[in-house]
Amino acid sequence: MPIDLDDYFSRGGQELIDLLDHGVRAVQIDLLFIFLVQEYRQFPTTPRAVALYEIFCARPAPARLSAAPVLPPINLQIEAALRPLQLNLAQSQAAPSGPGAAPILLLPPRFLFDGIDHYLRKNSRGLHQVKRRYQPGRTPVANLPGGRMTPGQRHFVDKVWQPKLRPWLVAAGFRRMASIA
Repeated sequence: MPIDLDDYFSRGGQELIDLLDHGVRAVQIDLLFIFLVQEYRQFPTTPRAVALYEIFCARPAPARLSAAPVLPPINLQIEAALRPLQLNLAQSQAAPSGPGAAPILLLPPRFLFDGIDHYLRKNSRGLHQVKRRYQPGRTPVANLPGGRMTPGQRHFVDKVWQPKLRPWLVAAGFRRMASIA
């Protein structure tokens, strides 16, 4: 029986941590993005929006989504929407410190990633695979085919997720990612 992702996301707890941990270990990027978009909607900030875009949506994204029709270079809407936010964040980070010295960060719209989220929920093969195959009573690793990580999955976790993406997401305000994989 397929799992209900929105139910997992709303319940939280160890079951959610296990599901997200499995998503990282299985390199199911679409699953992580959908969860992070829900977190973003609750508290949209410029650092969160820029991190989501640069990690998952940009042309050279290290964890690019399987949503080519709604991402650059095919669809330039998200790129155009993020450009002022990226500039604003860069100016904020480059400004001298002190009261009143840094520019105020823009407040991005809550719905910024909704089109990509909608596309993934309808079209992501990886997401549908997780929903069908994930068994809540098993550990994140036991849910992998064969019950262990492939060399490619291990490389992603050890060389991409842990040293780069997880700290970037945590620094952007996605604190729950600190305990994943």
